Amino acid sequence: MCRPLRQRETEASPSPPSPYKLHSINLLAYDKQILESKILGCRRSQRDPPLDLLQQHRELSQRLQWQAAQMERATPILLAEYDSALCRLAEGLGESVKRLSIQGDTEAAKVTCERLKMVENGELEAKQQAELGRRKWEGAELAPHMCSRRTGIQTPPPSSQAQSPCTCC
Repeated sequence: MCRPLRQRETEASPSPPSPYKLHSINLLAYDKQILESKILGCRRSQRDPPLDLLQQHRELSQRLQWQAAQMERATPILLAEYDSALCRLAEGLGESVKRLSIQGDTEAAKVTCERLKMVENGELEAKQQAELGRRKWEGAELAPHMCSRRTGIQTPPPSSQAQSPCTCC
């Protein structure tokens, strides 16, 4: 399931320290939904939600926003780090499913297995993003291709093998 990314992407210098560690965006969004449903349940029963629940929701929302912003401008290095984080998380969840099943805690094993599936889905998305990001960064190293539709001037793409950064030709 987890395969090493290309050598040149992982050899670059590490990114600067961040306030959060990379985590599965799918799991963060799922956990946020759970917290929101608990908060809504409290409000429906005309009770104030516990302060720690509100704090957890606030922190999780900030973390999700931070990570979404990171992924929007992701470099191949960050995508490799994200892929690695998802692999570690998937391995840990897989071990937890086994342990919980052996202990006979089938309900917790089912929940953990659902979380594992969310991480695996995120892994596929991360690999797709990594491929798109790699193309984007490789394309940025090339001279820009000026599309004849935009400029009226016919120019060939920078390289016959490279994909043109232009989406219309």
